[in-house]
Amino acid sequence: MTFTLFIYLCYSFFLSSTSTQHKVEYTVSTTLTFDEFEGDYVMYFDNNTSYFYNETLVNIPRTIKNDGGTSVIFRANDKDGFPIYKNLRDQKISYKYFLLFDKSKCVVNETLSKITWKITKETKKIKGIDCYKAYGLHGGRDYEVWFAPSMAVGHGPFALSGLPGLILEARTIDGKVTITCKSLQLNCSKDIKIQSLDQKFDIPVLTYPEYIQKRNDVLAKFLIKCKVEGIDYTPLDPSVDWQIRKGYF
Repeated sequence: MTFTLFIYLCYSFFLSSTSTQHKVEYTVSTTLTFDEFEGDYVMYFDNNTSYFYNETLVNIPRTIKNDGGTSVIFRANDKDGFPIYKNLRDQKISYKYFLLFDKSKCVVNETLSKITWKITKETKKIKGIDCYKAYGLHGGRDYEVWFAPSMAVGHGPFALSGLPGLILEARTIDGKVTITCKSLQLNCSKDIKIQSLDQKFDIPVLTYPEYIQKRNDVLAKFLIKCKVEGIDYTPLDPSVDWQIRKGYF
């Protein structure tokens, strides 16, 4: 049996044999400028859709850090863990995020990016499951990932998707982001209903271009207000590497 045929048979068998909901838990560690994306994540998924969120943010209070001088750093927080929803059939992805500060939450909808993956024949077991290594570029970062053909759905953490199997581990080649699998539960109870974010949350829904325009408008008004009130506020330099997907938000 050829390698390609093996992957195809796993994919076909899984899709034809289950339509139930599953759960995978990840741990994300980074060496990015800020620790906003670190923590424990949960993803509920079925054959077509997934709901991924930061469980650590759900369980900690909003924090404010002082760097010892006059600068104050606000750590973004969200009681829902800044969820990400993916629909593979419609090739759509949605993020819950904010325009400038925590109180200006919104949903950002866009087309799911197509990642060109290079699948290798290298294998290893993760949680007792046979996985294959693949490489791909997304969001300005080169990724090495491990996916499970026996779990033949195209889901993965954050915006990673499109492989013929669930992504259980991922790391960026620059070493700044590492994602590991804590646990995998099949046919789990539906603790969280997988639904699109614009249905789940009563907040503004924007396309990505609309989000960028509105964020810039809000920032411009805030800078004017700071100037009038004599507040020294400097926006974050775009070159600061702090996001999983470079420069997205």
